Amino acid sequence: MSLCLTGKTALVTGSTGTLGKEVIKGLAEAGCFIIGTDQVPKYAVDSVFDELNLVSGTHMTYISCDLALTEDIEKLFKEIDKEHPEGVDIFVNVAGTLCFGSLVEDISLDDWCREISINLTSAFMITQYVIPKMKDKGWGRIIYVSSQLGLTAIPKASAYIASKAGLLGLTRAVAVESAEMGVTVNAVCPGPMDNGFIDDVFKTHAVDRKISIQDAKQLMKTYLPTKKFSSSTQVASFILYLCSPGADNMTGTSTSMDGGFNAM
Repeated sequence: MSLCLTGKTALVTGSTGTLGKEVIKGLAEAGCFIIGTDQVPKYAVDSVFDELNLVSGTHMTYISCDLALTEDIEKLFKEIDKEHPEGVDIFVNVAGTLCFGSLVEDISLDDWCREISINLTSAFMITQYVIPKMKDKGWGRIIYVSSQLGLTAIPKASAYIASKAGLLGLTRAVAVESAEMGVTVNAVCPGPMDNGFIDDVFKTHAVDRKISIQDAKQLMKTYLPTKKFSSSTQVASFILYLCSPGADNMTGTSTSMDGGFNAM
């Protein structure tokens, strides 16, 4: 897909993960200036961003931020204001955390609050920050990475499920508030991806069934009509499509990329 976003500024949370790196690479190649953020210290990701700068030929900057902390998010805003007073044109919310393994009655309030903060509240706060200037400019793109589990459920992941379902509600709410101002707001709901994020799920299934982790992954694939996981590259490509002119009139949607699981 040919996509020109020259002159646009994109903010990508969770930018050091597998999916985050695919997203910033694609946006950079389309001409965006990239602001990446994650909780990893800056010195630990300099080499990654240097490599992406070489590949894309576009300058990128990285700001360390713990999205569970309100004060960190406020510092992020101040840093962006200094470098980009014109505001952010594209916000891709990739960041997420999964606390898996406890029934709802066993989850501590601290664990619940941290997961809701990272997966949902931070997306709300950043949206509040970026959307006024998007509306002023008459153009903006907000994409939340939710999950198949925003639409369905499994045991022992209630905080994650609640937060990802909350993102879908936020998608619809912000979309209808900004639809006439040239701002689109959409969510993508990936199913399992073999990128390390849900390793705890694979491990639990392996232990419960007394099989290897690799066998647990293969077993999970059998639940999908396509019999395969989506890749980070595929999900990133759809996110790029949502930034394209082809998606100008697409807003308030939540699109599954789950190998057909929700079709059953």
